[in-house]
Order: sequence, then C-alpha cells, then structure tokens
Amino acid sequence: MKFTKKKVIVASIAAVAIAGAAGGAYAYWTNGGNGSGNAATTTTSAFNVVVDGSTNNDLSPDGPTDNIAYHVTNVDSGTEYATTSTAVVTGTSNVGCTASDFSVTGNTFVAGPIAAGATKDWSVNLKMIDTGLNQDACKNVTVTVKVTVA
Repeated sequence: MKFTKKKVIVASIAAVAIAGAAGGAYAYWTNGGNGSGNAATTTTSAFNVVVDGSTNNDLSPDGPTDNIAYHVTNVDSGTEYATTSTAVVTGTSNVGCTASDFSVTGNTFVAGPIAAGATKDWSVNLKMIDTGLNQDACKNVTVTVKVTVA
C-alpha cells in the first residue's frame, strides 16, 4: 500500500490526537475547605457641641428672653443618632448670681441621625427669673449655658 503525503499527515495528526487524549486523562479527588478572617469595628466619639454666646445681653429679672444657638457635629466616620439634648445654666461670672437666677426653655432639638462630619443647629431660650429678692449681683454678668447631647 502506497501512502501519499496527504495520508501520512492525516494519520500523524490522528495519532497525536489519540496519544494526547490518552496522556491527558488523569484521576483526581475533590476536596473543599474554608477559612475565616477578622474585621474590627470602632467605638463612637462624643458629639462636638459648640454653644454660641448670647447676642442680646439684655437679660433682667422677668425681662426679655435671649435665644442661644448651639451646633452639634458628628466627628465619627459613620452616621450617629442624637437622642437627647439637655441645656442648663451651670453658673455665672459672679458667685453672688447663681444658676437658679435663670431658666433655660424652648430647646428646638429634634432627635435624629447626624451623618458623618455633618453639623446640626438648634437653639434654646435663656431667661432671667424674677426671684422676688435683690438680684443686683446678676448685673453685668456672663451666664454659662451647658448643652449636653447624647
């Protein structure tokens, strides 16, 4: 039998394909596995609360009311929820004039979320109470208002 060049090439390709298929067969086992890693959370930081000074400076016994603005900034990297706000007079620049000579009312605070890096603005009203006693010690004083937001 005479082989032509064409038949030799076709036969060679077929032989390589069969050998490759036989050589490419292999046995295997399946396996599985698992792993775990860790991530960490942080804790919260206190809100940054800034209380503005009074703009009217005209408080007097049972006189006008001053509006005091305050600003709350969330310094954390995630949204934080502001639940409560409390404003109180903690003292004055004259020991004879006490916190009980004043009242804080009308807090405009509304509970809610504060986004990371955002600031919310609210205010309170400050009034000098008429105690029925001599309050001359309260003339020309600076009243300190402390606002706590949680």
